[in-house]
Amino acid sequence: MFRNILFGSILIIIGFLMLNFRRQVYQFTGKIDFAESKFPGGTYNLIAFTGIVALVLGLAIATGVANGLSSAIFSPFDQVRETIN
Repeated sequence: MFRNILFGSILIIIGFLMLNFRRQVYQFTGKIDFAESKFPGGTYNLIAFTGIVALVLGLAIATGVANGLSSAIFSPFDQVRETIN
């Protein structure tokens, strides 16, 4: 439980920093060709989107919502693992 709160808090901080300092991150990374050609808004918006995803994922992990989500997604693989062992 403590590990989830710690990891979630770290992701929240990273997401917040990416959103708050996206101009500096953009100046550090430069243009990303994939983002410029495929992502609407280019590299600048990709950095913002990545920050939002990190923030939301960090909140989900810290509050325990991601545990239920990951168990629902990966539960079919438990049967496969049991048959292998």
